Parts: sequence; C-alpha cells; structure tokens
Amino acid sequence: MIKNEKRRNFLHLGAVALLLVAALVFCGFSNNERPEKEQKTFVLHMGGKVEKLTTDKETVGKALKKLKIKHERHRTYPGYKEPVTDGLDVYVLTGDQELKQEEIEIEPPVRFLEDREMDFGVSQVTSPGEKGLARVVQVAAGGKVMAELHREILKQPVEKVVVKGTKQTVMTDEGLKRYVKILACDTVAYSADPEDSTYLGYPARQGSVAVDPDFIPLGTKLWIPGYGIGIAADIGTAVVGNIVDLCMDTYEESCDWGRQDVDIYVLEEAPEPPPEDW
Repeated sequence: MIKNEKRRNFLHLGAVALLLVAALVFCGFSNNERPEKEQKTFVLHMGGKVEKLTTDKETVGKALKKLKIKHERHRTYPGYKEPVTDGLDVYVLTGDQELKQEEIEIEPPVRFLEDREMDFGVSQVTSPGEKGLARVVQVAAGGKVMAELHREILKQPVEKVVVKGTKQTVMTDEGLKRYVKILACDTVAYSADPEDSTYLGYPARQGSVAVDPDFIPLGTKLWIPGYGIGIAADIGTAVVGNIVDLCMDTYEESCDWGRQDVDIYVLEEAPEPPPEDW
C-alpha cells in the first residue's frame, strides 16, 4: 500500500510539473510576444508583368495561395513545393506559355595569342578546347523561346587557344620590310635647297619628309608607295594631322607628284643616323 501511495504521489507531482511548464510556455508567448514569421521578398513574373511581393510562407505554392494569385500548380517555376527565398524569381505561366528543359552545349571560350614571327592573317589552333554542357529551363510560347529561367552547368567548357600571326610585311626598295600600321595620309610634294637641313639634321632632299609629330613621331621610318623610303625628319606649320610633306630633289618632280592621298606604311625598324653623303 505504501509503495502504491508513493507511486501515486510521484505521478501527481509529475503531472503538476508538466502543467506548470505548459503554462509558462503559453504565458511566455502571449499575443504580443510571439515571434513573427520571417518575411521574404520574391519577384513575380506573370502575364508580361514583373512585381515584387512579400510573404511569410515557406513554399512557392503556399505563397501564391495566400496572396490569392490565380495559378495552376504544374505551371509555376520554381515548382509548387520549392522554398521561397529572398530575391527568388517566381514565374507563373499564362496563356500558351510552357516550360522547356533541355541540355545544351556551351561553346568553349577562345583566347587569342599573338605571334610576331607568323605572317599576318595566318592563325593556328594550338589547343582545340572542349565544349561544355548545361541544363537550361526556358519559358516558351508558340514554339518560340521567350526567356531563360535557369541554367545549371553540368560540365565546364575548356578554353580554345588560337595563335594569330601579326607579322605584317610590305615589299619596299630595300626589300621585304615589317610594318606596324598603315596610315591614310594627304601627301604634298615640295622641293628645297639640298644645302638646307631638316629639324633632325637630315639634308632636305628625296627621302626627308615633314610630319606632324603628334601624328607620326619624328624619326619614324616610312614606306611611301610611289615615293620610296622616307624618314620623318622635319616639321612645318602647315603640316597638321595626316598631312605629310614629301621632299623632292627637283621642282619638276614635285610638280609631277603634286598632292595625292597615299596609304603610308609605318615600318617597324628605326632609321639609321643620316650618312655623311646622304
């Protein structure tokens, strides 16, 4: 009897303790103190409109239902049971829109390298690279893709490496020469006293040309078709921009040349100092 009495007392005390805990929990979370559910903002895409909405619901389906947005369960993306996260884009398909999921190949990125020893215009693939693979989700209407909703990379592409030749050459009076660029110039011929000298000290004769140093740096070696090798050795007040004055040995030669539009080749090599008898 004593043992049974003790057991009843023990059970009674346990029940009282549980009631006290429940009361404390209930009192601790009164209407004013109950924790609020986390609010999340998502972006709704529907019927061509985009709208930011807020919800405390955990899933896409529950969020749409609470906001009373008409939809069909199988026509939402992400899926009806997917969790709502801040900034999530939610698409509700309307009309003839449909979801398309497919795997597509990703073209490898291409990296170009320059080879100054290889002829200009020639290229060589040194590493072919590999295509990647992605799983994409798209929304389509009438068979036409309207937007890509999601892309999952299944295999990263491997870059392709192509070597391009940058060796540019032109045939000159001195043989084949490399050039760095071609300039469209307005050339004007003139003649001068051969005893005169240019700004850089070259004699004022065939081969000395006057330039705008801001357009062609002084000392640059040039190939001028129909004229020959020229050295940017002089400057002039009327020589501005792409105007280049060509010195001729005789007045008759300058008259024959007159004024011409010429593509001038800027050669890679630097000119030699003027020889004593130049």
